[in-house]
Amino acid sequence: MRPTGVALVNIDGTTWVRGSELLLRFKQNGFTVTGSYVFVDSSDPDPSGIGRREVPLKPKHTAGLVGMWEEHGKGRIGLEAY
Repeated sequence: MRPTGVALVNIDGTTWVRGSELLLRFKQNGFTVTGSYVFVDSSDPDPSGIGRREVPLKPKHTAGLVGMWEEHGKGRIGLEAY
């Protein structure tokens, strides 16, 4: 018989997650620049039954940059990159 869908199954055991986030903002004359950095360290039980492994498909490092111009009564425009 052929499968007709996808099944999501939780792994046995406990997933450990720890991390930190850094957020910096600079404002001057209607312009705002915001930078962010996130570090995540996560592990779960190894399916082989021995030890732990890094959680698959989970980014360890993430960064972003947002630039925006805003003037009250006129509007705002911005650009984001992650």
